[in-house]
Amino acid sequence: MVKQVYWGIDMSKDSLDVKIEKEGVEIAEFKVQNRLSKIIMAFSFHMARLGLSWEDCVFCMESTGVYTSILLRYLCQNSQEVYVVNPFHLKRSMGLARGKSDKIDARRIARFIAKNHHELNRYEQPCEDMVALKALQTKRKQYIKQLRQISTSTLQQKQFGHKQTVALFLKAEKPLVKAIKSAIKQVDQETTRIISSNAHLKAICKRISSVPGVGPVLSVALLVATRGFTRLRDAKQLGCYAGVVPFEHSSGTSIRGRHRVSPMADKYLKTILHMAAMRVTRLEGELRNYYLRKVAQGKNKMLVLNAIRNKIVLRVCAVIKAQKNYSPSLVLS
Repeated sequence: MVKQVYWGIDMSKDSLDVKIEKEGVEIAEFKVQNRLSKIIMAFSFHMARLGLSWEDCVFCMESTGVYTSILLRYLCQNSQEVYVVNPFHLKRSMGLARGKSDKIDARRIARFIAKNHHELNRYEQPCEDMVALKALQTKRKQYIKQLRQISTSTLQQKQFGHKQTVALFLKAEKPLVKAIKSAIKQVDQETTRIISSNAHLKAICKRISSVPGVGPVLSVALLVATRGFTRLRDAKQLGCYAGVVPFEHSSGTSIRGRHRVSPMADKYLKTILHMAAMRVTRLEGELRNYYLRKVAQGKNKMLVLNAIRNKIVLRVCAVIKAQKNYSPSLVLS
Protein backbone atom coordinates (compact mmCIF):
# COMPACT_ATOMS: atom_id res chain seq x y z
CA MET A 1 0.00 0.00 0.00
CA VAL A 2 1.34 3.44 -0.99
CA LYS A 3 1.74 5.75 1.98
CA GLN A 4 0.32 9.25 1.56
CA VAL A 5 0.72 11.08 4.85
CA TYR A 6 4.08 11.95 6.42
CA TRP A 7 4.56 13.03 10.02
CA GLY A 8 7.69 15.01 10.89
CA ILE A 9 8.29 15.05 14.63
CA ASP A 10 10.87 17.25 16.34
CA MET A 11 11.65 15.80 19.78
CA SER A 12 12.72 17.49 22.99
CA LYS A 13 12.68 16.57 26.65
CA ASP A 14 9.40 18.40 27.36
CA SER A 15 7.48 18.52 24.09
CA LEU A 16 6.98 17.33 20.51
CA ASP A 17 6.49 19.64 17.53
CA VAL A 18 4.59 17.82 14.77
CA LYS A 19 4.04 18.67 11.12
CA ILE A 20 1.76 16.52 8.95
CA GLU A 21 2.08 16.67 5.16
CA LYS A 22 0.06 15.00 2.44
CA GLU A 23 1.25 15.02 -1.18
CA GLY A 24 3.72 17.81 -0.38
CA VAL A 25 1.12 20.03 1.28
CA GLU A 26 1.08 20.77 5.01
CA ILE A 27 -2.29 19.75 6.42
CA ALA A 28 -1.71 20.14 10.16
CA GLU A 29 0.73 21.19 12.84
CA PHE A 30 0.58 20.93 16.60
CA LYS A 31 2.66 20.80 19.75
CA VAL A 32 2.17 18.30 22.56
CA GLN A 33 3.86 17.45 25.84
CA ASN A 34 6.25 14.50 25.79
CA ARG A 35 3.96 12.43 28.02
CA LEU A 36 2.20 9.24 26.97
CA SER A 37 -1.35 10.34 27.89
CA LYS A 38 -0.92 13.67 26.08
CA ILE A 39 0.58 12.00 22.99
CA ILE A 40 -2.25 9.48 22.71
CA MET A 41 -4.86 12.21 23.09
CA ALA A 42 -3.27 14.58 20.55
CA PHE A 43 -2.51 11.93 17.93
CA SER A 44 -6.01 10.41 18.17
CA PHE A 45 -7.66 13.84 17.94
CA HIS A 46 -5.76 14.93 14.82
CA MET A 47 -6.18 11.55 13.13
CA ALA A 48 -9.94 11.78 13.62
CA ARG A 49 -10.12 15.47 12.66
CA LEU A 50 -8.24 14.89 9.39
CA GLY A 51 -9.97 11.60 8.60
CA LEU A 52 -6.69 9.68 8.54
CA SER A 53 -6.04 6.02 9.17
CA TRP A 54 -2.88 4.61 10.70
CA GLU A 55 -2.21 2.61 7.53
CA ASP A 56 -1.81 5.83 5.51
CA CYS A 57 0.86 7.33 7.77
CA VAL A 58 4.64 7.32 7.98
CA PHE A 59 6.27 8.75 11.12
CA CYS A 60 9.80 10.16 11.32
CA MET A 61 11.89 11.73 14.07
CA GLU A 62 15.53 12.46 14.84
CA SER A 63 17.48 10.12 17.07
CA THR A 64 17.60 12.04 20.37
CA GLY A 65 18.25 9.20 22.76
CA VAL A 66 15.92 8.62 25.67
CA TYR A 67 13.59 11.51 24.69
CA THR A 68 12.13 9.38 21.87
CA SER A 69 11.40 6.32 24.04
CA ILE A 70 7.78 7.15 24.99
CA LEU A 71 6.66 7.98 21.45
CA LEU A 72 8.52 5.04 19.88
CA ARG A 73 6.99 2.59 22.33
CA TYR A 74 3.51 3.94 21.58
CA LEU A 75 3.92 3.84 17.80
CA CYS A 76 5.55 0.39 17.75
CA GLN A 77 2.77 -1.03 19.92
CA ASN A 78 0.38 0.10 17.18
CA SER A 79 2.62 -1.45 14.47
CA GLN A 80 3.23 1.86 12.73
CA GLU A 81 5.83 2.55 10.05
CA VAL A 82 8.45 4.57 11.93
CA TYR A 83 11.86 5.93 10.94
CA VAL A 84 14.48 7.25 13.35
CA VAL A 85 17.05 9.35 11.51
CA ASN A 86 20.56 10.34 12.53
CA PRO A 87 20.56 14.15 13.03
CA PHE A 88 23.77 14.45 11.00
CA HIS A 89 22.15 12.60 8.08
CA LEU A 90 19.17 14.95 8.22
CA LYS A 91 21.36 18.06 8.42
CA ARG A 92 23.47 17.00 5.44
CA SER A 93 20.35 16.31 3.36
CA MET A 94 19.00 19.85 3.76
CA GLY A 95 21.52 21.58 1.51
CA LEU A 96 21.78 25.32 2.17
CA ALA A 97 19.29 25.84 5.01
CA ARG A 98 18.60 29.15 6.75
CA GLY A 99 16.92 29.55 10.09
CA LYS A 100 16.12 26.99 12.73
CA SER A 101 13.26 26.40 15.14
CA ASP A 102 11.31 23.41 16.40
CA LYS A 103 8.50 24.07 13.89
CA ILE A 104 10.93 24.45 10.99
CA ASP A 105 12.77 21.27 12.02
CA ALA A 106 9.49 19.32 12.13
CA ARG A 107 8.62 20.52 8.62
CA ARG A 108 12.07 19.55 7.34
CA ILE A 109 11.78 16.09 8.88
CA ALA A 110 8.37 15.55 7.24
CA ARG A 111 9.71 16.56 3.82
CA PHE A 112 12.87 14.49 4.30
CA ILE A 113 10.95 11.29 5.05
CA ALA A 114 8.49 11.87 2.20
CA LYS A 115 11.42 11.99 -0.20
CA ASN A 116 13.72 9.33 1.30
CA HIS A 117 11.68 6.73 3.22
CA HIS A 118 12.08 4.12 0.48
CA GLU A 119 15.88 4.24 0.97
CA LEU A 120 15.87 3.96 4.78
CA ASN A 121 15.49 1.03 7.14
CA ARG A 122 12.29 1.00 9.14
CA TYR A 123 12.72 1.26 12.90
CA GLU A 124 12.13 -1.94 14.85
CA GLN A 125 11.62 -1.88 18.59
CA PRO A 126 14.41 -3.85 20.33
CA CYS A 127 13.59 -6.34 23.08
CA GLU A 128 13.54 -5.18 26.70
CA ASP A 129 16.89 -6.82 27.43
CA MET A 130 18.54 -4.87 24.60
CA VAL A 131 17.02 -1.63 25.88
CA ALA A 132 18.40 -2.39 29.35
CA LEU A 133 21.86 -3.25 27.95
CA LYS A 134 22.00 0.02 26.03
CA ALA A 135 21.04 2.01 29.14
CA LEU A 136 23.68 0.18 31.20
CA GLN A 137 26.34 0.80 28.55
CA THR A 138 25.49 4.51 28.47
CA LYS A 139 25.79 4.74 32.23
CA ARG A 140 29.09 2.82 32.18
CA LYS A 141 30.51 5.26 29.64
CA GLN A 142 29.53 8.15 31.91
CA TYR A 143 31.27 6.56 34.90
CA ILE A 144 34.44 5.84 32.88
CA LYS A 145 34.48 9.45 31.66
CA GLN A 146 34.18 10.72 35.23
CA LEU A 147 37.08 8.53 36.36
CA ARG A 148 39.22 9.74 33.47
CA GLN A 149 38.46 13.39 34.28
CA ILE A 150 39.40 12.90 37.93
CA SER A 151 42.62 11.05 37.15
CA THR A 152 43.68 13.63 34.51
CA SER A 153 43.02 16.54 36.86
CA THR A 154 44.90 14.84 39.71
CA LEU A 155 47.89 14.09 37.48
CA GLN A 156 48.10 17.72 36.41
CA GLN A 157 47.90 18.88 40.02
CA LYS A 158 50.70 16.50 41.01
CA GLN A 159 52.92 17.96 38.27
CA PHE A 160 52.18 21.65 38.75
CA GLY A 161 50.10 22.16 41.89
CA HIS A 162 50.84 22.96 45.51
CA LYS A 163 51.72 19.84 47.53
CA GLN A 164 49.31 20.53 50.41
CA THR A 165 46.48 21.27 47.98
CA VAL A 166 47.22 18.08 46.03
CA ALA A 167 47.13 16.05 49.25
CA LEU A 168 43.73 17.58 50.05
CA PHE A 169 42.41 16.71 46.57
CA LEU A 170 43.64 13.13 46.82
CA LYS A 171 42.00 12.65 50.20
CA ALA A 172 38.70 14.17 49.04
CA GLU A 173 38.62 12.22 45.78
CA LYS A 174 39.51 8.82 47.23
CA PRO A 175 35.91 7.94 48.38
CA LEU A 176 34.53 9.41 45.14
CA VAL A 177 36.79 7.22 42.99
CA LYS A 178 35.91 4.20 45.13
CA ALA A 179 32.17 4.91 44.71
CA ILE A 180 32.47 5.27 40.93
CA LYS A 181 34.45 2.02 40.64
CA SER A 182 31.81 0.30 42.77
CA ALA A 183 29.08 1.65 40.47
CA ILE A 184 30.94 0.36 37.39
CA LYS A 185 31.21 -3.05 39.03
CA GLN A 186 27.45 -3.10 39.73
CA VAL A 187 26.71 -2.10 36.13
CA ASP A 188 28.95 -4.92 34.87
CA GLN A 189 27.26 -7.41 37.19
CA GLU A 190 23.80 -6.39 35.99
CA THR A 191 24.97 -6.58 32.37
CA THR A 192 26.28 -10.10 32.95
CA ARG A 193 23.02 -11.10 34.67
CA ILE A 194 20.88 -9.87 31.76
CA ILE A 195 22.99 -11.65 29.15
CA SER A 196 23.13 -14.87 31.21
CA SER A 197 19.33 -14.89 31.62
CA ASN A 198 18.73 -14.49 27.87
CA ALA A 199 19.68 -17.69 26.03
CA HIS A 200 19.91 -15.97 22.63
CA LEU A 201 22.18 -13.14 23.81
CA LYS A 202 24.25 -15.54 25.86
CA ALA A 203 24.89 -17.72 22.81
CA ILE A 204 25.88 -14.70 20.69
CA CYS A 205 28.28 -13.43 23.37
CA LYS A 206 29.88 -16.84 23.73
CA ARG A 207 30.32 -17.10 19.97
CA ILE A 208 31.86 -13.68 19.36
CA SER A 209 34.03 -13.99 22.49
CA SER A 210 35.80 -16.89 20.76
CA VAL A 211 37.35 -14.33 18.38
CA PRO A 212 40.85 -13.31 19.56
CA GLY A 213 40.75 -9.89 21.22
CA VAL A 214 37.01 -9.83 21.89
CA GLY A 215 36.36 -9.56 25.62
CA PRO A 216 33.24 -8.83 27.72
CA VAL A 217 33.23 -5.04 27.13
CA LEU A 218 33.59 -5.33 23.35
CA SER A 219 30.99 -8.14 23.27
CA VAL A 220 28.41 -5.89 24.92
CA ALA A 221 29.35 -2.92 22.70
CA LEU A 222 28.83 -5.08 19.59
CA LEU A 223 25.53 -6.42 20.94
CA VAL A 224 24.22 -2.92 21.56
CA ALA A 225 25.47 -1.49 18.23
CA THR A 226 23.90 -4.33 16.23
CA ARG A 227 20.85 -4.86 18.51
CA GLY A 228 21.82 -8.46 18.99
CA PHE A 229 23.01 -8.72 15.37
CA THR A 230 19.55 -8.00 13.98
CA ARG A 231 21.15 -5.15 12.00
CA LEU A 232 24.66 -4.35 10.68
CA ARG A 233 25.23 -8.06 10.10
CA ASP A 234 27.39 -7.41 7.03
CA ALA A 235 31.09 -7.00 7.89
CA LYS A 236 31.53 -3.92 5.71
CA GLN A 237 28.46 -2.23 7.18
CA LEU A 238 29.63 -2.89 10.73
CA GLY A 239 33.17 -1.82 9.84
CA CYS A 240 31.89 1.47 8.38
CA TYR A 241 29.73 2.03 11.45
CA ALA A 242 32.74 1.46 13.71
CA GLY A 243 34.97 3.71 11.58
CA VAL A 244 37.59 1.11 10.65
CA VAL A 245 37.01 0.84 6.88
CA PRO A 246 39.28 3.12 4.79
CA PHE A 247 37.76 5.08 1.90
CA GLU A 248 39.36 6.57 -1.18
CA HIS A 249 40.23 10.27 -1.04
CA SER A 250 40.78 11.68 -4.53
CA SER A 251 39.40 14.23 -6.97
CA GLY A 252 40.30 14.62 -10.63
CA THR A 253 44.03 14.78 -11.27
CA SER A 254 44.96 17.21 -8.51
CA ILE A 255 44.00 15.29 -5.36
CA ARG A 256 45.46 11.83 -4.81
CA GLY A 257 45.24 11.37 -1.07
CA ARG A 258 45.76 8.19 0.87
CA HIS A 259 42.76 6.06 1.74
CA ARG A 260 41.44 7.13 5.12
CA VAL A 261 38.75 6.16 7.59
CA SER A 262 35.70 8.37 7.97
CA PRO A 263 35.16 10.46 11.13
CA MET A 264 31.47 9.54 10.94
CA ALA A 265 31.55 6.53 13.25
CA ASP A 266 30.50 5.16 16.61
CA LYS A 267 33.43 6.62 18.58
CA TYR A 268 32.85 4.42 21.62
CA LEU A 269 32.83 1.19 19.60
CA LYS A 270 35.91 2.35 17.70
CA THR A 271 37.74 3.02 20.97
CA ILE A 272 36.90 -0.42 22.36
CA LEU A 273 37.97 -2.04 19.08
CA HIS A 274 41.27 -0.17 19.26
CA MET A 275 41.88 -1.45 22.79
CA ALA A 276 41.10 -4.97 21.57
CA ALA A 277 43.55 -4.56 18.69
CA MET A 278 46.25 -3.34 21.08
CA ARG A 279 45.62 -6.31 23.34
CA VAL A 280 45.70 -8.90 20.57
CA THR A 281 49.11 -7.68 19.37
CA ARG A 282 50.51 -8.80 22.74
CA LEU A 283 49.02 -12.29 22.55
CA GLU A 284 50.51 -15.17 20.62
CA GLY A 285 48.56 -15.83 17.45
CA GLU A 286 48.01 -14.94 13.82
CA LEU A 287 47.08 -11.30 14.47
CA ARG A 288 50.24 -10.66 16.50
CA ASN A 289 52.28 -12.29 13.73
CA TYR A 290 50.48 -10.13 11.16
CA TYR A 291 51.23 -6.97 13.20
CA LEU A 292 54.94 -7.79 13.61
CA ARG A 293 55.30 -8.70 9.93
CA LYS A 294 53.70 -5.50 8.64
CA VAL A 295 55.63 -3.26 11.05
CA ALA A 296 58.85 -4.98 10.01
CA GLN A 297 57.95 -4.14 6.39
CA GLY A 298 57.87 -0.47 7.34
CA LYS A 299 54.09 -0.01 7.57
CA ASN A 300 52.74 2.71 9.85
CA LYS A 301 51.77 1.19 13.21
CA MET A 302 48.40 2.95 13.38
CA LEU A 303 47.58 1.77 9.86
CA VAL A 304 48.36 -1.81 10.87
CA LEU A 305 46.31 -1.48 14.08
CA ASN A 306 43.35 -0.23 12.04
CA ALA A 307 43.72 -3.25 9.76
CA ILE A 308 43.60 -5.47 12.87
CA ARG A 309 40.46 -3.67 14.08
CA ASN A 310 38.91 -4.42 10.71
CA LYS A 311 40.01 -8.05 10.91
CA ILE A 312 38.35 -8.41 14.32
CA VAL A 313 35.11 -7.08 12.83
CA LEU A 314 35.42 -9.51 9.90
CA ARG A 315 35.90 -12.45 12.28
CA VAL A 316 32.96 -11.42 14.46
CA CYS A 317 30.62 -11.22 11.45
CA ALA A 318 31.98 -14.53 10.14
CA VAL A 319 31.18 -16.44 13.34
CA ILE A 320 27.70 -14.91 13.43
CA LYS A 321 27.08 -15.90 9.82
CA ALA A 322 28.51 -19.40 10.26
CA GLN A 323 26.79 -19.94 13.62
CA LYS A 324 29.92 -21.49 15.10
CA ASN A 325 32.85 -20.47 17.27
CA TYR A 326 35.93 -18.98 15.69
CA SER A 327 38.73 -21.10 14.32
CA PRO A 328 41.60 -20.03 12.00
CA SER A 329 40.13 -22.15 9.20
CA LEU A 330 36.79 -20.29 9.29
CA VAL A 331 36.07 -18.60 5.94
CA LEU A 332 35.77 -14.82 6.43
CA SER A 333 33.25 -12.81 4.46
